[in-house]
Amino acid sequence: MVDDGEECDDGEESADCNADCSAAACGDGVTNAAAGEACDDGAESETCNIDCSVAECGDGVVNATAGEECDGEGRSADCNADCTTSSCGDGVTNAEAGEACDDEGESAACNVDCSAAVCGDGQINETAGEQCDDENGDDDDGCSATCQVESGGRVFLTSSNGSEGFYGYDIDADTWETLTSPPSVTRSQLANDGTNVFLLGADDTIYSYDLDGDSWSAGIAGPGATVANPIGFFQWFPDGFYYLQDGTATMSVYRDAAWSTFELDVTGSSAGSYDAATGELYIRQYSQAGFRVIDTADDTTVRMIDDTTSVGENSRTGTYYGGNFYVRTSSGPILRLDSTTGAATDTTVTPVSNHTGTDVDVVTGLLYISGYNSDATSFQVFDTNTDTLTTLADQPSVSNHSTITVLRPSL
Repeated sequence: MVDDGEECDDGEESADCNADCSAAACGDGVTNAAAGEACDDGAESETCNIDCSVAECGDGVVNATAGEECDGEGRSADCNADCTTSSCGDGVTNAEAGEACDDEGESAACNVDCSAAVCGDGQINETAGEQCDDENGDDDDGCSATCQVESGGRVFLTSSNGSEGFYGYDIDADTWETLTSPPSVTRSQLANDGTNVFLLGADDTIYSYDLDGDSWSAGIAGPGATVANPIGFFQWFPDGFYYLQDGTATMSVYRDAAWSTFELDVTGSSAGSYDAATGELYIRQYSQAGFRVIDTADDTTVRMIDDTTSVGENSRTGTYYGGNFYVRTSSGPILRLDSTTGAATDTTVTPVSNHTGTDVDVVTGLLYISGYNSDATSFQVFDTNTDTLTTLADQPSVSNHSTITVLRPSL
């Protein structure tokens, strides 16, 4: 009998009537087992779902109060087993989503796309030490079976101050060989375009070296008589060549089959390099670590980085790579200068030789360092990624201001 104050009375708890004679409904705060309720907290709670079932991950009911982002009654492509939304990089390996691993980013064992990292998978995993990955396990195809670059790259060496001799270094084999000397000695840097090595002879002729034939051919005439004076800044770029005599401010440029000149705001040195990615030319300031950056499209100075750290002009070190300019005092450690801000970092790494010449492997970021004077046979490489120095096979003795160029054919 339904008495006053009662909403119902079935004589006992029923699916429609609670034991306290109130009308049964999920969410009323009264657990009614006859209505199939396992719990009723009046609303969703960490232990009770909105449908009055006991809350647990995997029950198919998303319980936000319990911290669930999803609930797929088990792992699914969209939902992890812990009821978090599945995405590569969340730190939970979800096989249903095709993940072989998930280390919240690239690790030595896991690629950034949550596939297992293995040499030959087509993904370059730098954390695992891979330099390349060409989806095979073959050697001698540009990328080794251990995913290290096989460059076929070579370093070429001569004197930049009028001494005879021309030499080649095989990067992969760590060996030197004596090559055919150029028709003229040079008092400038060596340069290359990825295929040929260029030398500006002291006879004011630009010579090109053919690797396959171990031979030289004469090309265009140089910019003038100053090329017979030490030591010249000489760089190739896609439109031609740049030349500057060390300690002067008048830059010569060969473009459209003719030489012209323009003035720098400071005197320049013999050290610098060309960045193919941006089309910018770097040249160190005379006797200082600071440098100028020139847009090769119009020969305008786009950045002026002033750093008054003293650099003796026997030093030919001044090389750009990866957003930084690498330089050193005559006998000090290698300095890293940010190419935009000029912020300097002392790497604390000091090459064996003083007054070194340098050039960089643009693929690996390895900075090759040639010796001078009493350390003329010293040949080392500085890893710009790890700030470590490795001694390589002794170079031929070029005591009179060695100059090197790293020729790296594209893979």
